[in-house]
Amino acid sequence: ALLRTNPLLRRYLVGVTWAGAMRMSVVPFVMVMMRREVGFSSGHVLITTVASFAGGLASLYLWGRVVDRIGPAPVFRLTALGMGVLTAGLVAVQDAGTAALVGLIAFFFLYTVLASGFGVADTHVLFALTPPEAPARMLVIATVVRHGLSGLAPILSGIALDGFLGVAEAPLRVYHVFFAILAVGQALCFLPLRGFRRVAE
Repeated sequence: ALLRTNPLLRRYLVGVTWAGAMRMSVVPFVMVMMRREVGFSSGHVLITTVASFAGGLASLYLWGRVVDRIGPAPVFRLTALGMGVLTAGLVAVQDAGTAALVGLIAFFFLYTVLASGFGVADTHVLFALTPPEAPARMLVIATVVRHGLSGLAPILSGIALDGFLGVAEAPLRVYHVFFAILAVGQALCFLPLRGFRRVAE
């Protein structure tokens, strides 16, 4: 009933679920590509994981100030487009050389910086939509819908990748096409969230 009567909530859930599905499909399969197709070691993957955590820690506080200053909608747009560009850059990874490793470290750091910004704007909007008289109901609905639906994305992505990789002569190219498609989806996920300019709105 709450979803039927609250169009802003529907738009919010479409946007954040879409964005979550893209992120949950990109990150694990970058690591799979690094290990299986490109030839990086577990140590190299660990370095990128550290870079990912560093990006989040370095940016969360600053994103909070940015969202307070300009509102969530511009942050949704900036971070979604930025993550799309970064994801598109994964098609340039061809081998396990030093340049590729540096590029992937930068990818994970910057991707997490932008994902953190999207997440801060997301939280900002969610609490603005949450009625003070019934916060638990809204928070439970939002959590179940977004995590439940976006959690299906990596499963479906993995099934699709397995199918294409099983018949592909150039497996790395399959990953490149996969990330190119996700880059477009990632860049456009801000569209349902364009109206959330200020908390008051």
